[in-house]
Amino acid sequence: MKIKNKLTLFIAGCFLAFSTVFVVALPLSCRLTEEGLTVVEGEETVPKIASYSVESESVISLYFTSSVHLEKIGVKDDLGNEFAGKTFYLDDGRKISYELENAIEAGEKYFLDGVAVDTKGNSLEFSLPFVGFNQNPARLVLGEIRSEYVSSSKKIEFVELVVLKGGNLAGLEIVTGSDGEEKKFVFPKINVARGDFLTVHFRTLEEETSINELEEDILISKSTDSCDTARDFWVPGTESRISKSDVIIVRDSCRDFIMDAVLFSESGKTSWYKAFQKNLALASFEKGIWLGGDSPEYAACSDGVTATRTLCRLNLNEIFKNWQEENITLETIIPSSSSDWAVVVKCTPGYENELTLYEK
Repeated sequence: MKIKNKLTLFIAGCFLAFSTVFVVALPLSCRLTEEGLTVVEGEETVPKIASYSVESESVISLYFTSSVHLEKIGVKDDLGNEFAGKTFYLDDGRKISYELENAIEAGEKYFLDGVAVDTKGNSLEFSLPFVGFNQNPARLVLGEIRSEYVSSSKKIEFVELVVLKGGNLAGLEIVTGSDGEEKKFVFPKINVARGDFLTVHFRTLEEETSINELEEDILISKSTDSCDTARDFWVPGTESRISKSDVIIVRDSCRDFIMDAVLFSESGKTSWYKAFQKNLALASFEKGIWLGGDSPEYAACSDGVTATRTLCRLNLNEIFKNWQEENITLETIIPSSSSDWAVVVKCTPGYENELTLYEK
């Protein structure tokens, strides 16, 4: 029996154009969760997409769980403009690469649309969001985290990063275990230089002065905790974004590569309260980015964090000194552990970290 199914994969924050997403496209009842696509069992089967990735400025590849052929395929941008290309079948039709005639722009949002048909005639219509491939991504490391919020003083959660290798921010993103994929922060398409500080403020309370600094002028943001020597970004909305026990990763979405991660937890906890936190922690540990283990017992201790005391990376200067731009490749792992992070007595978003430890 031939089965047709239409699936539009607007998952994992696709409105922010996530370019490398692991999904399973099924003709069953599904619901979207923080962990991805949850499948409610059924009997019908259609072609299944195991994953897809943007491999270069002009090549997007689809990976199926069985042999398929495409009745149609194409790429369009957010405005509906179409981009011509050629289709290549590999691995007996389990991998299909679509090569565009012209390179597309890094960081811009696109969609790969098509219809796949398996050997039994079952078909799947898909629409997959992605961003244009970034050939020269900047390399970022986490420097400081504030997980606390005080509305009266306009003190909000933030994540501070330092640029270890200059390049473009297109396709780079911050994902927190509390927020999940659908609320990740995706950096804009701008160039940054080694040594630049970037502060991502995870709420916007002062809309008129909370200006994303996208151009050369990094003095235009004037909200609380803006820094005149760093580049400030503001996440829209006023809801809570980071927990006191959480996992935060910095990821190159074009390559599905975790650049950096930090696990932190209040003392005494033995498990993460959200499954997505557990998933991020496990991925960071398995890839050798976070050392020791993936449970809260191996996380940096966040006891004592307030609006004025933050969790800081203690060896940031050492990392910056030891890892010169010429020694960093796209595969370079810079590991860290709980001993590299601690609560310090002073909050310094956009500046060098305060290294005086907070003591109870």
